[in-house]
Amino acid sequence: MRAPVPGGIATTDSVTIQTGSTPALSDFTLSSDRAIIILLYSAKNPPPQAPKPEYRNSVSEVNKPQSDTQPDTQSENQVEPLRREKPEPNQRETRAATEPAKPTSPAMQERQGHLLIALVLAMGLTVFLGILYLVVFYNEKIPYLGRNLDDSLDRTIRYHSERLPQINDWRQNLQIEQTVWIDELSRLESGDPKSTTFKRKRDNLIYLADSFYKDEPRFEQARNAYIEALVEPMVEHENGVKLHPAELLRRIGYCSLRLGDLDTAVSYLSKALNNLEQERKSSGKFKEPGIYNWSRDNLAEAYIRQNNLAAGQKIIDARLKDIELTSPDTCIEPHLVVNVALTKEKEGKMSESVKYFEQALACFETENKNRGVIKGSLNDNDRNLARVLKEYSRVLRKVGRHPEAWSAMDRAVTILDNSP
Repeated sequence: MRAPVPGGIATTDSVTIQTGSTPALSDFTLSSDRAIIILLYSAKNPPPQAPKPEYRNSVSEVNKPQSDTQPDTQSENQVEPLRREKPEPNQRETRAATEPAKPTSPAMQERQGHLLIALVLAMGLTVFLGILYLVVFYNEKIPYLGRNLDDSLDRTIRYHSERLPQINDWRQNLQIEQTVWIDELSRLESGDPKSTTFKRKRDNLIYLADSFYKDEPRFEQARNAYIEALVEPMVEHENGVKLHPAELLRRIGYCSLRLGDLDTAVSYLSKALNNLEQERKSSGKFKEPGIYNWSRDNLAEAYIRQNNLAAGQKIIDARLKDIELTSPDTCIEPHLVVNVALTKEKEGKMSESVKYFEQALACFETENKNRGVIKGSLNDNDRNLARVLKEYSRVLRKVGRHPEAWSAMDRAVTILDNSP
């Protein structure tokens, strides 16, 4: 055994010990006799105390120099958490990649909330516009959506403030028109030099009669004006009214028919047909075939209301023959079909009368649809349709179908309110 040297290295056969440190016993492998000798020597010559090792958080911090301003005051037996040093740049990048993202600031959250609200409002607006488009173009029950509401408001609001536009009512327009023509005729009769010449007297009478004719039910005033125009001599002049004499007779007869003066109606309507027959004999054809058919339909109705069913049926058969039909079941001329319905009512065949009234109404609806009329809208103003609806309502009441009768009458009143 060699003598130990203080502060040096003691070398044995099986171990080499550095006396300048205090290694743990587990770092050695000693035999029992030699371990006793080393312990005795160490007790007589204790080695200088070495600084206690500083515990680090990671292996990379072991060789890091200690800070001079903050000495380590922790002992080996302390169990409190060790101080953690600032991580290296590579550790910071690794931690940033693994840690979850930090929450956004309140300003950023508010901005995102505004974008979400804008998106929801845009979607809602798109849905609303889509529904509005479908309602306007595919739902006839709401015809005013997507259209100008002024006309609808003028129909319902009768008391306006000074700032709102005045009512544009067709009744008011007709009254103004009638006042103008009556005043013009009065000035003409009184010899006023500012009035128009007598060449235009017949024209003014026809204008006045037409205004009364459209202002239903002022048929009495219309008939009187038409009769005055009939007896007034027609003088050729520029821009004169070109009204066929047979049409003037027919209008007098039609006004009498609506007034219930059936004898006068038959008289004037028969004169209108005779005038047209004379024209056909002289020229070989009717110049106004529409007037001829209207006159026959009006005359047939007058006969039926007089209970002269044979005369009325004769005209109906002639009308069907002219359009090459043997039965009114497939007829599409509404006035002719209405006369058939009236005839069936007079005969007591109420079910057939209802059927032909419905057929006539379908013909009217088809014609109006082809003209672009929307049911229930402001342009739904066919007075002939309204008249047939009133007759249909009357027949429905007779057979006890009161709800349908009420609906038909309500539609008729609405149409008359829109006329002319």
